[in-house]
Amino acid sequence: LYSSQKIEVGNVVYRLQKDLETSLTCFIITADNVTLDLNNHIIQGDGDLGDYGVFSDGFSGTVVKNGIIKYFNTGIFLKAAKKSKILDNQVEHNFDSGLTIISSFDSIVQNNLFLYNSYYGMKIISGSNNQILYNTFNYNFDSGIFLQNSIYTTLSNNIVNDNSWNGIYLYKS
Repeated sequence: LYSSQKIEVGNVVYRLQKDLETSLTCFIITADNVTLDLNNHIIQGDGDLGDYGVFSDGFSGTVVKNGIIKYFNTGIFLKAAKKSKILDNQVEHNFDSGLTIISSFDSIVQNNLFLYNSYYGMKIISGSNNQILYNTFNYNFDSGIFLQNSIYTTLSNNIVNDNSWNGIYLYKS
C-alpha cells in the first residue's frame, strides 16, 4: 500500500504515473497553485473513516483532474480554498461524499461523475461564487448535490438522477 504523499511545492503540475492504493489519506496539498493530474489513474482507499483521496486546507488554486477516486471517507476535501478546480474526475464509493468544499469561494467543479457515495455526491458548506457545471450525480445514498450556507453558487447543465433522498438539497443557501 502507498503511504500519504505531501505536496509542498506550489506552481507545479504533478502527474500521476500509476494507480495507487492506500490505507491513509493519499495526497495532502500544502501549497498554493498545485495541479494534481491523476492522468487517468485510480487512487483507492480502504474505506476507513477520516481518510481522503485528496486533502487541502487553506491553499488556493488547487486543481484535481483526470482521475478515478474511490473508497475514502471523502474523495476530495478542500477547506478555506479559493480559485480551485475539480475537473474530469470519476468520484465514487466514498463513505461521506465524493467532494466536500468548506469555506471556499471562486471554485469550479466541472465535467465530473459522482456515483454511489454513501451520503453526498458533492457538498459545499459556507461557500460563495462557486460554479458547478456539466457534472453527473447518480446513485448517491442521500443527495447528489448538497449546498449549505452557500451564496452565489451557479448550478448549470448538471445531470442529477436516482439519488436516494434528494437530487439537489439547498439548506440556507
